Amino acid sequence: MESILTKECIGPEKMMYLPKILSDSMRLNRFELILRNLHLNDNTQINKDDKLYKLTPLISSLNKNLRKFGGLEENLSIDESMILYYGKHYAKQYNKGKPIWFGFKNWALCTDNGYLLAFDIYTVKSTEPGRHEFGLEGQVVLSLLDLAGIPSNAGYKLYFDNYFTSVGLLNHLADKSYCASGTLRDNRLVNCPLKGAVKNNEWKTIKRGYFEHCSSEKISVILWKDNKIVCVGTNLDGVETKSVLRYSRDEKSKINVPQPQVINSYNKGMGESINWMEWW
Repeated sequence: MESILTKECIGPEKMMYLPKILSDSMRLNRFELILRNLHLNDNTQINKDDKLYKLTPLISSLNKNLRKFGGLEENLSIDESMILYYGKHYAKQYNKGKPIWFGFKNWALCTDNGYLLAFDIYTVKSTEPGRHEFGLEGQVVLSLLDLAGIPSNAGYKLYFDNYFTSVGLLNHLADKSYCASGTLRDNRLVNCPLKGAVKNNEWKTIKRGYFEHCSSEKISVILWKDNKIVCVGTNLDGVETKSVLRYSRDEKSKINVPQPQVINSYNKGMGESINWMEWW
């Protein structure tokens, strides 16, 4: 973040974003001269297919060390974050409604306490061979697992939101012995008998805590009524319920509401990492 900010600042204000040891060691002109001549890759051998060619060695080194010093937490989550940047660049994205509107979109694999295990900056890459049926979103999940070297059938539990989740991806992860859960969009419930239920007006009058589910040999899809309808797909948890405290506007106090275990596990797996990513 500091490097991006210092690149965009003009004049003495740039020194505000530098560590004190640097500002005490050299003049601003000297620092800018070093910065202009600092290269992370060989500019005489540019790979035109790599839009982040000049940063590739740094990105590779960071991912290597993140894996090297990463923890052994059971719950892993995948989400997107934005790296603030206002300059001109091919990979810069605009995401209205996010805490950061302009910058680089970053796919991140984290532990449930917010530690980053692997990341990949989005550069509008083409479909990867053999993974086109999962779309860009599913490819991100599979690529991050490869990048972080997460082994299958090793007890890790993956969680991601409805941007990434599809029935096909959950089936594929089950085939590869990866445990995963994710919220699902209605238009991705392919051949699922619960598909029409999400748009059914009867759900508006159903008591809070009610749920329905359907299962195949590999995955389950659960619809649960909270303040609104929540849809989760999983190849990990069952449909057992537990009682949780939820705030009731009508009674103006917390009440006990039945909640499927998969919802509870998803909230625990995703919650903390989302809080950390809000600051990225």
